[in-house]
Amino acid sequence: MCGRLFLFLFLLLPGIAFSQNATLRGRVKSPQGESLPNVVIREKDSAQNGTTTDIDGRFSLSIPAGQNITLLFKGTGVEEYARVFFLRPGEIKEVEVVYDATINIGGVEIIDVRSREDGIKPITIKLPTKLPTINQGIEAYLIQAPVNFPSELSSSFSVRGGSFDENLIYVNDIQVYRPFLVRAGEQEGLSFPNPDMVSSIDFSAGGFQAKFGDKMSSVLDIQYARPDSFGGTAQLGLLGGQLQLEGISKNRKLTHNTGVRYKDNAYVLNSLDVQGDYNPRYADVQTYITWRPGHEYGPWELSFLGNYANNRYNFVPATRQTDVGSINEAL
Repeated sequence: MCGRLFLFLFLLLPGIAFSQNATLRGRVKSPQGESLPNVVIREKDSAQNGTTTDIDGRFSLSIPAGQNITLLFKGTGVEEYARVFFLRPGEIKEVEVVYDATINIGGVEIIDVRSREDGIKPITIKLPTKLPTINQGIEAYLIQAPVNFPSELSSSFSVRGGSFDENLIYVNDIQVYRPFLVRAGEQEGLSFPNPDMVSSIDFSAGGFQAKFGDKMSSVLDIQYARPDSFGGTAQLGLLGGQLQLEGISKNRKLTHNTGVRYKDNAYVLNSLDVQGDYNPRYADVQTYITWRPGHEYGPWELSFLGNYANNRYNFVPATRQTDVGSINEAL
């Protein structure tokens, strides 16, 4: 008799426990009536009781009966939505939940990073100061462009297999012919543009406008800065130094941008196989002065760009020793 009673109670207990729960079924949709899949539904006070809507936005979840149960609805990237349900023991209830799962990302600003002209690529002017390179001229910036350099000691470059004299260089809309290009790259002095005085650099490997001329390789368009306040930069190293100062007058009509450079390649050349008297020294001074008469004369501006350069190559080779053979037996 006791065994039958125990068996009866054992079979009755699951039914009693089941009767303390209820089933909530339904569909989650947007305010526009669209089904919302992959919405996570969970009981607020129970981290283990939850489910996810299917591709049609439908769900089924067993919740405790006889009490107020708060369910949280959460879509990807949006805030949770809470709703309270009360079901009787054993009840199966169909519901429809309207959930606004719209992601508000605010305004979107689209910025065109291309240059003013088609085919022109802006060159970042802050990068080369962080690179360990022998050439600290304007050509060091062109590592960002599709150009080839024949030597680290040379400022000449080629584009698509062309020679250095097929590249156009403009400084403040004035074409500049590359000076100091002699046969040996080790003997080359300072190239004309001073990187400390530059405000912008644009480069094109083709497809540039006819106003830049008729050469076919490339165009390098450099603009010197017109300062609006007093400032300057200084740099000193084993291969030389640079100093740049700029300023503007009190009436803001007159500005100046001045740079001084000094370069000595002896430290590098003395490490070559060819030994000799190497004492190349290059120096130049540049200034860019502008003057605006005033609004009564219209948008006129007078500008002056001056350059003084003193380049002494002093490159006299004497002897050369070349090591050949293997590591174990050098000749």
